[in-house]
Amino acid sequence: MKRHPVQCFQPGREIRVSRIDQEECRVLALSPSQKKILYVCKSNEKYLLCTVNVDGTGFRESFQVMEADSTWNIDGCFANENEIVYWTSSQFRVYRGDLASRTNSLLAEFAGNGSFSSNNLSATKIALYSSDAGKCYVLDLQQIKVTVSNFLPFMKGQCLWLENGASVLYVTSAEQNEKKQEFRLYDTRTGEETEIIALYGYYCSLMGTIANGTQCLFYIVDAETFEGTIYGFDVKTKSIRNLSAAFSVVKSGGRACPFLSAAVTGSFVRLGEVLENINRKELERTEKKVLAPVALQNGVVKIKIEELRYETTYLDNIAIRSMGRLYTPQNCPESLSMIDGNYYILKRGESIELEFRVAEGTEMVLETTGYYMPLYR
Repeated sequence: MKRHPVQCFQPGREIRVSRIDQEECRVLALSPSQKKILYVCKSNEKYLLCTVNVDGTGFRESFQVMEADSTWNIDGCFANENEIVYWTSSQFRVYRGDLASRTNSLLAEFAGNGSFSSNNLSATKIALYSSDAGKCYVLDLQQIKVTVSNFLPFMKGQCLWLENGASVLYVTSAEQNEKKQEFRLYDTRTGEETEIIALYGYYCSLMGTIANGTQCLFYIVDAETFEGTIYGFDVKTKSIRNLSAAFSVVKSGGRACPFLSAAVTGSFVRLGEVLENINRKELERTEKKVLAPVALQNGVVKIKIEELRYETTYLDNIAIRSMGRLYTPQNCPESLSMIDGNYYILKRGESIELEFRVAEGTEMVLETTGYYMPLYR
């Protein structure tokens, strides 16, 4: 059992407020009163949503998330002090949960693939953005109403809705320099897009909004020192300031990053993960994973490997072994054709789909050679 410190940052100082004892955990949100913490954890092979007071008291296990296969594909926030809203990126269903009665109900369901980024627009509205679908969804918690916007179908990266949905701040890596993080502001009323600033760092994360959506917080991890710094961005003045809340990024000993899916009856079904715990180049090896329940469709097997976490995957070779024979993908990129150190690279939000023509056999085993690198060291 691991002990996870929970830390609260205020400009110029750091406050340790609680500890959470679970196998894995990830803090999702603070309540409107800033007295409760919502977090997701893994305990006894189950994924749970829990709340705890910031002083460490009042722990409550609220809901088991049945659709989850990792803490990273679960997200959520407080609708108010007594209700939460949560969802998983694998199923695209949004639930509302009552903390007092520990009952939940389906709030909305979306189509598509990819991961959501989200934040509160106000006490009654939540915005979710699907990077793959290029759509923004606004959930009105009082009217149980969903509004869909296609205003940025080209957008990649993370985004935050500001000023109750009038503006969107998003950050994306520059095409020619993956360490250059570009911040852009998009006005949903005029369609005007403005580049705010470009910062350099190994990784950037938008954390959330404050001051009724007129300010947001984000942090940058330095590419050389791996030290993180929290910044504030003011929408009206378009200024960025250092909040002097520095922190060190530690190595992640977590599970495998890439997710594996296979086509079953016409749609992709997630089968789990590949390259489990192969989280640096020194550990690179060939991992074998039985493809089940997967059946041939007209003699073809379709698989998808996707990167959904804040890590980078390096694939050197992929093949399927069946009845003693080794099958390579029909649409195989040159970098995946042999084990030669020429890697096919997947960054967060990217995926690759491969087709194999395989003879009928009793068992199919996927052989994947490569490794992944967390953005935390």
